[in-house]
Amino acid sequence: MEEKKRHNGAWHISLIQPVGGDLAEARATGQNIAFQHQPETAGHKVGRRDVYQLGEDSWLITYDAPWRLGATGHFRVSVTRHIGSVG
Repeated sequence: MEEKKRHNGAWHISLIQPVGGDLAEARATGQNIAFQHQPETAGHKVGRRDVYQLGEDSWLITYDAPWRLGATGHFRVSVTRHIGSVG
């Protein structure tokens, strides 16, 4: 999952959640995160949340943070496959 850091607004990977080799389980987990994650920049629970599926394995989530003077934000959730490490 990618979202902005609260203190400097830079994008970062805030969650990597291994789920094993089952693609259906990984997609279900990704969708659950899209609907349930509380963004770091929101500070509190989000208001309205809209979830858009960009492809079978990725979602774009927009949300309202009404206690921050009508602020809005977004984050992204992707299901990926780790293919290795170097170093």
